[in-house]
Amino acid sequence: MNFRGVGVSFLMFSVLLFSSRYIAAAIYGMDSVTKDRELFQNLLDFTGNTLFN
Repeated sequence: MNFRGVGVSFLMFSVLLFSSRYIAAAIYGMDSVTKDRELFQNLLDFTGNTLFN
């Protein structure tokens, strides 16, 4: 595998890890009756912070 392939695979892996927080919050919120921004924000807070915060 050349350097471009390694770079692309690294980027895809990082996108998967970064988006897993939003996917987990969406899965947690599937059971809720009301679907609004405040609920999703609370679910994001429940799943944890990113490394940037």
